[in-house]
Amino acid sequence: MLEVYAASVGGTRGELDEAAGAIPCGARDRATFLGLKKLCDDRVEVASPTGPLPELVRATVMTLSAASHRSAEGFVRSTVVAEAARALGCTVEEIDGALFADLADAQIVAAFDSLAAEALLDRYDVALAQAVLIRAIRVDLSFRDESPARVRRLFRAARFHGLLCAARREAGAWKLSFDGPLSMFEAAQRYGVRLAAFLPSVLLLSKWELRADLRIGTERKPAEMTLSHADGLLSPKEPPPPIRPEIEALLEAFAKLESPWTASLTDTILGAAGDPAVVPDVAFLHRETGEEVYLELFGFWSRDAVFRRVEQIEKGLGARLILAVSKKLRVSAELLDETPGSSVLVFGSTLPAKEILNRLGTDNQ
Repeated sequence: MLEVYAASVGGTRGELDEAAGAIPCGARDRATFLGLKKLCDDRVEVASPTGPLPELVRATVMTLSAASHRSAEGFVRSTVVAEAARALGCTVEEIDGALFADLADAQIVAAFDSLAAEALLDRYDVALAQAVLIRAIRVDLSFRDESPARVRRLFRAARFHGLLCAARREAGAWKLSFDGPLSMFEAAQRYGVRLAAFLPSVLLLSKWELRADLRIGTERKPAEMTLSHADGLLSPKEPPPPIRPEIEALLEAFAKLESPWTASLTDTILGAAGDPAVVPDVAFLHRETGEEVYLELFGFWSRDAVFRRVEQIEKGLGARLILAVSKKLRVSAELLDETPGSSVLVFGSTLPAKEILNRLGTDNQ
């Protein structure tokens, strides 16, 4: 399969699919074949053929065809194509090539990001586990003996994907619980894709165990998947520490405001031992007093999850925390129909820098 895809560069997408379909494959291996083909498809870069616009070519050809049918000579395809070429200032071959050039099969295979066969099989194994996670209602992850930098990268990846996550540290081990997509009232498919995309970050841990409660099939029968470092799944690559676009936009907007506060990314983890860990995204530092205030951007959220965090804030975290929740990422039936307090900021499409500054306070208190 890898040889077929590598040799397809320069041809059309339709030719590639035809060549891949000719690869010998028994009925028992059909599912594996299709999975490997999908992974190869994801590594293909396609481009539209050059030449006249297909829409313009079709309109011209159809107009001339209608006139040809009404003529005394009757319809002659070669004559119509030649007239269209003259009208558009191109060759007959270009007309034939452009008629359906905007269809998927006519796209040009511009490049294929090849890899070794063993690496493709590694990605296939990871993809199988990712596909199962889309059927989860809950995922529990535990790990220990990790460097602080690795722990921060894992939390940052969970925040980037907007996962509903509760984290605790008990007896030197981290225990994380994620709501699964099938527990959602809304946005289940989108959330499931995010949860699956988070798995490669887990695979970078040295010692870990994962358990997923699943619902399988149309009858949603209970099932379970367990994975650990002993299974030998390999992360496709070391992902860069991701930053959510909302946070990038906030930092840029906040830097333009005149205030005694500065804003920066933070890797601080708040919360007492045994309590849920709070991993804020942004730290605001008052230049004169040295006070620090943190902002945590919830990803997908439920009303219960928000109020649990508010209770934790009121209990005391050792620092002020603003909890930001997007109106667009609610996944429960209950609305956040009341403001729990000044610690919660409900926003629309972008985090409002001026409103956050007002919450921080512009004086030196």
